[in-house]
Amino acid sequence: MTLEKGLNMISLPLKPIKEMTARDLMNEIGSTVVIKYDTNTHKFAGFSQASSGNGFALEGGKGYILNVLESKVVPFAGAAWTNEPPLAPPAEPKSSGWAFVISGTLTDQQDGDYIVSVKNLRTDLLTTDSIPGSHFNAVFADLNRNPVIEAGDKLEIVVRDSSGKVVAGPVIYQVGSEDIGRAFKDIVIKYGRIAPERTVLLQNYPNPFNPETWIPFNLAKEADVNVRIYDSSGKLVRSLAIGRMDAGIYMDKDKAIHWDGKSDAGDIVSSGVYFYTIQAGKFTATKKMVVKK
Repeated sequence: MTLEKGLNMISLPLKPIKEMTARDLMNEIGSTVVIKYDTNTHKFAGFSQASSGNGFALEGGKGYILNVLESKVVPFAGAAWTNEPPLAPPAEPKSSGWAFVISGTLTDQQDGDYIVSVKNLRTDLLTTDSIPGSHFNAVFADLNRNPVIEAGDKLEIVVRDSSGKVVAGPVIYQVGSEDIGRAFKDIVIKYGRIAPERTVLLQNYPNPFNPETWIPFNLAKEADVNVRIYDSSGKLVRSLAIGRMDAGIYMDKDKAIHWDGKSDAGDIVSSGVYFYTIQAGKFTATKKMVVKK
């Protein structure tokens, strides 16, 4: 069988010599993903190089979507499936695909059943998958070979428990051209990492304080975060370049922004009223704090 570089739809022999799994087929052919359509659930099921275990069992007479990094001819033993779908044409340069797997790992989770939802923010296409352990494979695919993914697309990932409560996310991942070439993206999402709905600057604590304080905030989406501290006359006292921060809740002392009560020159500031301003992307807010000695 001739496989073109990129996505292919193939059939397996009706009677394989031995039972095969998605992992077996992947290793034998050298594909990056194996995708099937489950007629029982009416959903696509995927398996990628980043997936754990051996994946689903393969059946003769069924169609499977594969992705290979180079054109090749592969041998199969057995009776060929007579109504084999045509092979997908090669796409050069490869900037989109008609099948794609989000191969993920949920870390630090508690015992329970979880569902992951993946939404393409450009197309609004949504796919879901259960997380029986810690791994999942959510699939976008179109058997008519219309593109479902493009390089640069942003995927919004949300994990919910059996009651529908969000336990992780939303987290945004961007699809790169390398991901398109492999037909899958490998991601890791941490249980309990929940992004708030709005970016908010909160009151520092303790307040009044001497000599140090912490500045908590919520970040609705990933952004570069900077904090500037001014005295009551409006003079800049201290600049804190925090850097790129993930969406999340930064409340505790190990996450909130720490100010040691010193100026940029290293001098301890005097008692009085100060103002702190946060800039996170396009968001800006200012609050008042008091140094009391």
